[in-house]
Amino acid sequence: MNFKISFLKKENEKILLEFSRKKKIVFYI
Repeated sequence: MNFKISFLKKENEKILLEFSRKKKIVFYI
């Protein structure tokens, strides 16, 4: 259970990172 939650948190962070990266790219272009 705890493992699952931490895994989801990591996945969320990854998605957020990808999203912010895309936003930056869009912003620069």
